[in-house]
Amino acid sequence: MKVRELNVDLSGDTNKDHIAVLIGKEILQHTVVLIRNQKLTPQQELNFCEAIGTVQKLPTSDQFAAMDPKKKQLEKIRANYAEIDKNGNVIDGIYRVTGEKNKDGNEGLFGHKRVLDWHANQPSSETRAPCIWIYGVKNTEGSVTSWINNIMSYNDLPKEFQQELESITFYCGFKKGGYTDSEHFNEHVNKDNPLKLVHTNPDGQKGLYFPFNQIMEWQGGRYPGDQKYYDHIKNKLIKHITQEKYQYDHHWKDGDIVISDQWLSIHKRHEFESMDKRLVHRIAFGYDNIK
Repeated sequence: MKVRELNVDLSGDTNKDHIAVLIGKEILQHTVVLIRNQKLTPQQELNFCEAIGTVQKLPTSDQFAAMDPKKKQLEKIRANYAEIDKNGNVIDGIYRVTGEKNKDGNEGLFGHKRVLDWHANQPSSETRAPCIWIYGVKNTEGSVTSWINNIMSYNDLPKEFQQELESITFYCGFKKGGYTDSEHFNEHVNKDNPLKLVHTNPDGQKGLYFPFNQIMEWQGGRYPGDQKYYDHIKNKLIKHITQEKYQYDHHWKDGDIVISDQWLSIHKRHEFESMDKRLVHRIAFGYDNIK
């Protein structure tokens, strides 16, 4: 697929909030937006995302305990994942995705070199943020991240099959090896948060919400409770959406920003040998300010 690329400078203050809202609408329409050649401070990154919607801050100790009962202290996630300013203070809202170790000897989020397979942001959480900002800070060249546009893939399905999918819901969670075998996530299924396979976003765009590596259980459809039926649906949809025509492969350069919707797209980071040098900033946020 052809990505929506915008030629803007996010470092300036002129009409910054207005530009951010317009870009937020572009994300809803196209699922993925690319902006190149940026040079931003962490505060500028946060300011831009906050102009579109509420930034997801670091979790409380209780929330982190639900993700990882073996490491219940918030200080652990701060030490591992949070970006730190030059004075040693946590920059709340910015996660560093890297295998590079900080001064305390800790890697960032998803610092492993192996593939980080198809996924969406925290689909099992009722309070997850629906949009992800990724900013290439340093040593990103040679790494590749791919996105799938599930508005396009849904629109190409036969109408009868679209109608069948409307009645299917599922529960998400985490299973080691599903899209990552990171030790920092607890295996779980959240049955308090049923999710629809067909989703309509705030812009009225309809598509597939299909983070297939994070779906644990299925409900509804033409044959409720029939696991073979659900396996058939899952395999058919995986084959369909992973066609090249729905996929954008981004070959990173420092200064690149890719912002993606977390309902109607999923993404995958390919294996990269130099993860111990590569650093990107990750911010999760909402669409609160999009009218």
